[in-house]
Amino acid sequence: MNIVGIKLVSGEDLIAKITEFTKDKTKLHNPAAIGMVPDGQGRPTTGMADYLPFAAKKEIVVSDHHILYMYTPLQGMVNAYSERFLGIIPSVKPGLIMPETTAAPSSRIPLNENIIPFTKKDKQ
Repeated sequence: MNIVGIKLVSGEDLIAKITEFTKDKTKLHNPAAIGMVPDGQGRPTTGMADYLPFAAKKEIVVSDHHILYMYTPLQGMVNAYSERFLGIIPSVKPGLIMPETTAAPSSRIPLNENIIPFTKKDKQ
């Protein structure tokens, strides 16, 4: 399945299944808008909404002049999109949609090269 993330020149972020791709246009099936929305406790989370809520046919053709870039979305985003907009229920364990990280061997805390850990001795 060819599901991609798309950034339009208008600033909109979409996720969609590409059904046709030429040098000057891209046909999108069941496009969904991606955005940050608050969860039930006010924390930010990712949300998806139908990009064509009033269309009888859920396909659009977008000129490549209107596409800033395309990318491969995280597998969790693909699974959520496939289930909600394509009716395909993936067989994966439930959980947060997070990018792949390298965990420290002795813990499950993701490593980040930009963060320097400190100990109580460092604080003094």
